[in-house]
Amino acid sequence: MRNETIPADSLFSNRMQGMTLAVIGQLRATANWHRVMSEWLYGSAPSSRLGVAEAGFFGRLAPPVMDDQRFRAFDTLEDYRRWCEANLPRFLGYYRV
Repeated sequence: MRNETIPADSLFSNRMQGMTLAVIGQLRATANWHRVMSEWLYGSAPSSRLGVAEAGFFGRLAPPVMDDQRFRAFDTLEDYRRWCEANLPRFLGYYRV
């Protein structure tokens, strides 16, 4: 094995991958990692709230169509809030805390 060589880039990326997996294991993180990775490898739709927010930030997610009407009027602020919660993506911030 002393005569074998490995490219420095490959060695570095393998080490970083191992360290990342070690941290994820120690945190006992659970998720569907195949779906998370397929977002990057295959351009699949985001599979988590963080994935949706990240895709929106980096511009990989089309902006949501807020409404198909030119304008919308509400009788009360409560009606508006209910419409926002029912129709807008949560990452835009239109939800009750």
